[in-house]
Amino acid sequence: FGPGKPVLSSFRGSQARVVLLVDTSGSMSEDQLRTIMSEAQGILKVTRAAIDMIVCDAAVHGVAKVNSIAEACKLLTGGGGSDFCPAFDEVKKLRPKCNLVIAATDGDISVPEREPAGMRTIWLLVGKHAHKPCSWGTHIHVD
Repeated sequence: FGPGKPVLSSFRGSQARVVLLVDTSGSMSEDQLRTIMSEAQGILKVTRAAIDMIVCDAAVHGVAKVNSIAEACKLLTGGGGSDFCPAFDEVKKLRPKCNLVIAATDGDISVPEREPAGMRTIWLLVGKHAHKPCSWGTHIHVD
């Protein structure tokens, strides 16, 4: 190995570490949660790996690595207030660190003032009345 030497292929590759935050506050309907679980199934299929899932209303109610939609659905608890700040605090504790946060919500939730450093956030806005909860991150609306 060294300058002028061939580069050998490797069996290791980089893979994004995806964290799915799910808003289970009282403003989220069963239809919205069904839509989120459908999107979660797509994420699991595309990544072909387990994803970390954090369920939160005003507090975190579940943190788990899920391999299937059935495991993801078992985590859905909550129904109280609306604050994603504890969920983002939980994301910061994960090791190894995540590259991508997908935050699924109707937008009626408190969020940190700034995007956490070192990660990209995609807001998955669910429902016809969903709105952007903040100005940072990428916002995708799903009916």
